[in-house]
Amino acid sequence: MSWSERIILSRGLDAIRDSRIASPLKMVFGTLPAHVRHQRFAVGAFPRRLRAWRERNNLSQSEAALKLQISKRTLQEWEQGRAAPRGFARTAIEKAIRA
Repeated sequence: MSWSERIILSRGLDAIRDSRIASPLKMVFGTLPAHVRHQRFAVGAFPRRLRAWRERNNLSQSEAALKLQISKRTLQEWEQGRAAPRGFARTAIEKAIRA
């Protein structure tokens, strides 16, 4: 992984941590709520790709969570489709699991 990719991943992972702390943003007129905006993605595609990445690299959930700098519980929620990363955090995770 190149230095620039590490910086991008680090910023994305910081966004994940910050999103848990920050208050919800006010919706601007004309924008779609998050639950509607993300319906454009195939249902269940992200959890399948995340689990496939973990299994392809022979990582336990704990090891994968450490590698992605998230909690094991968050990883479980993502893999089971009950939650998903949003915005820049999702982009960073997608990039990490593609590499």
